[in-house]
Amino acid sequence: MRELYQELTTASRQQAVLRAVILGSILAFTLVLLIAGESSTWAMVILTLLGVATAVNPHTGLPSFVLLILLATWAVGVDSLWTPWSLVAAVCMLVLHTACAVAAVTPAAAPVPREALARYAVRLGAVAAGTAVLWLMAGAQQLGGVPGGVVASITALLVLALGLGLHYVRITRTSEREALGPGSPGRPNS
Repeated sequence: MRELYQELTTASRQQAVLRAVILGSILAFTLVLLIAGESSTWAMVILTLLGVATAVNPHTGLPSFVLLILLATWAVGVDSLWTPWSLVAAVCMLVLHTACAVAAVTPAAAPVPREALARYAVRLGAVAAGTAVLWLMAGAQQLGGVPGGVVASITALLVLALGLGLHYVRITRTSEREALGPGSPGRPNS
């Protein structure tokens, strides 16, 4: 406990902001859960306490445990499989995960490098965009009654992602071979 207290009192300004974002994302998720479904007062209190604990100690396994708790709470508390609030809840969970990852990258007293912030911002944006696409597909499926359900749509997306991944690997390897030149290791002589 003494180490956690010392870590919090000597935290850099960026780390303090990250810890506030961690707590804020859990509180925002809790508010969205309250708006979208049914939840007990105990769940609200427990989620708030978990938010404080995660903000204090984001570099352990606690954030993963809290994300699972948030998912389970959403599954139990919200009746509809698809709701407009589910995108907001998913983004809250993404922000929580990203803020914990960035907070764990550097010691609490050190400022967070701009490169790390930029890298994680790009990743957060890409995953949030993918999440929004899946959310829209689930909404279209629910409203339009597409045969095969969400599983068929997700399978199609996975096949597309696999194809794009293989194409990227092929292009990357071709570029590396061209950069090595003839007779280099890893490139057959022609």
